[in-house]
Amino acid sequence: MSSNVLNTVAIQDLRKTLDQLGIKTPRISSALAVRQKLRMVTAEEQQEVAKANAALASATTEAEFLKARENLAKVMTTGFVKSNPEFGAMVDNAVDNGVLQAFMNEVGEIEPKLCERYNETVHHHGLSVELTRDLPSLEDPHYANPLRWTDQQQLALKQWRDAAPVLNAVWNAYTQIHRLLGEQLSPSMEQSQNAMIGFALGDARNADHYRWLLDRLPSRLSALAQGSDQSNAYAPLAPHVFVPLVGVELRLKPMAEARALRKQLSGL
Repeated sequence: MSSNVLNTVAIQDLRKTLDQLGIKTPRISSALAVRQKLRMVTAEEQQEVAKANAALASATTEAEFLKARENLAKVMTTGFVKSNPEFGAMVDNAVDNGVLQAFMNEVGEIEPKLCERYNETVHHHGLSVELTRDLPSLEDPHYANPLRWTDQQQLALKQWRDAAPVLNAVWNAYTQIHRLLGEQLSPSMEQSQNAMIGFALGDARNADHYRWLLDRLPSRLSALAQGSDQSNAYAPLAPHVFVPLVGVELRLKPMAEARALRKQLSGL
């Protein structure tokens, strides 16, 4: 499968997620609709040869015969070209490029809307550093039994669990966008990549926050990428929950702002 097709499949998945979040993408939706139409072989096209052949068979004058023969040759030639794999690949490449171009034209409007939806959810559920510190220590086997949780711990976990579906959907769309733009934002063994996740998600305001996102967060995300039992306990809330757990408030921001923030704080 070509990279263009893979990009289009990813953009289709992204649009579904955005639709679920109520974020409209008119240019992407229009390009995908055109792609579907151009790739379809209509019933009318399939019947063109049969109709042209019938017209030739029913011709009663030399002029009708010559006209019908010319039309049949044209239809058969067109059909042969359309069925040629090389021609089909050229058409597919063109329409998939159109989808990618629509994405590139619209992504600058989508990203701020995702950030707004994410931050509204964080605020609505009160997912502060203070609340997150009240979570039961899920990495500690002692807290594997919910009967050991205090009322405050149960309330904090409920706040996080209620927010998780929207946070996860927004983050999924955000990471899909940046994967299409060539930047991976999934937890990994690459510490710099993990730190970039922190600067995208974290409201870093000072040198301490900068250090915590560089030193504390990457190791947690690496453990998650490795599938450690301790980090997997937080998996349904990850990577979001790890940011306030290391002491930084949540605030999703466009990637350009996250990069600028990282550069600015590095000079402190």
